[in-house]
Amino acid sequence: MNGYKVDWDKLKTVSLLLFLSSFIGYLEWGTDHAQFIFQIQLEFPKKFIENPGVIFHPFIFLPIIGQNLLALSILSNRHHTKLIVLGILCLIPLYILILIAGLLHSNLLMMASSLPFILLTIYRMKFLFQLKYNSKQI
Repeated sequence: MNGYKVDWDKLKTVSLLLFLSSFIGYLEWGTDHAQFIFQIQLEFPKKFIENPGVIFHPFIFLPIIGQNLLALSILSNRHHTKLIVLGILCLIPLYILILIAGLLHSNLLMMASSLPFILLTIYRMKFLFQLKYNSKQI
């Protein structure tokens, strides 16, 4: 194996941190509306009952799918690279949007809340590319 050893525990830990960081995005809209992602998700069942069509908005539907895919990959006994990548692809547009909105409005809390997920995504993808590159050399 060319001396390359995969640290599956570290990989699982990074995936768990990625999943947890997907709940701390901070959003502000209008003049007096602001919530973290986890607060929005706690209110979601009530709003879904009032208006079931709300789930079909891409910035609601895709992140929920992404979080479920990440959770599934963490709870599984096997390593599921495709689930992790799909989960990240479902979540990253929201976090890039939060970062851009934070930059445009000079909102430090929005910028800071998006960085953990984005940085963990970069780290996780770098690890996946290294894993793929090293497995081709075997």
